[in-house]
Amino acid sequence: MTKILLVEDSKFFRSVVERAIRAAINVEVLTAASRAEAEAIIAEVGDDLFLALLDLELPDATGTEIIDVTRSRNIPTIVFTGTYNELQRDQFDDEHVLDYVLKDSTENLKYLVSIVRRLYRNQGVKVIVADDSRTARKLITNLLEDYNFDVLGAEDGEEALELVNAHPDARMLITDYHMPKMDGFELIKAVRGIRERDQLAIIGVSSAGSSPLSAKFIKFGANDFIIKPFLREEFFCRVTQNMDILDHIMALSEAANTDPLTGLNNRRFFFDVGAKILAAAARGKARPVVAMMDIDHFKAVND
Repeated sequence: MTKILLVEDSKFFRSVVERAIRAAINVEVLTAASRAEAEAIIAEVGDDLFLALLDLELPDATGTEIIDVTRSRNIPTIVFTGTYNELQRDQFDDEHVLDYVLKDSTENLKYLVSIVRRLYRNQGVKVIVADDSRTARKLITNLLEDYNFDVLGAEDGEEALELVNAHPDARMLITDYHMPKMDGFELIKAVRGIRERDQLAIIGVSSAGSSPLSAKFIKFGANDFIIKPFLREEFFCRVTQNMDILDHIMALSEAANTDPLTGLNNRRFFFDVGAKILAAAARGKARPVVAMMDIDHFKAVND
């Protein structure tokens, strides 16, 4: 899914948002100025839409009417509106709106673009959820799936640890504290033995929220902690913040270990991993091959 639906009756604001999104990610933005136009686009390409951005005040729809259109097709939705109150926020929660953004500043426009970028990057990213409560696990799973994550569920710490080992590409673990066989603390300690903080983000959750419990989660190796029950927007902000940190660390690592011209790993990377590769080869009685090329007149290649 690589398309976004933008529904906004203001031509100027629609153009500003569309340009900002296109500049941030390589995605096709389909625009509509009314509910009727939005329904026509959804009928044609609904299965290709991974997100809808909706204004609530349209010529042929007011309030949450336009949200009903995207909700009927299970399209993740973000609302951007000129007004906001607590009653609206409760309505958005009931309608399973991912987030809402006020149209009152350029900073909020930047925030909107950052949300869209995050949701786009989340596609195909694996998150493991460990909780012995089926209800709580289902709630967190539904939230994460709304944010385009691929979710793997575990009923206890031991099952979660097996998933961490079986899926080295998982980027996040969300774990409860009270679980049978292996509690959240023991799980985190075991996971940190094989996955570092910059490889796998861990968020602890518990209904027995307290400052000492939060501190213990962090000390044992968690990146963050959330007290249950939590607001949908708080959960989204915490998950997004931790995923953004992982992305920044990965970008810095790639910049430090990759040649910007060719995209190949550089000398620093070779000396960091070379010894490990040779040691692993020796243990497995493998015969690694190293090739060196000396290119004459390399200035001409650069030029």
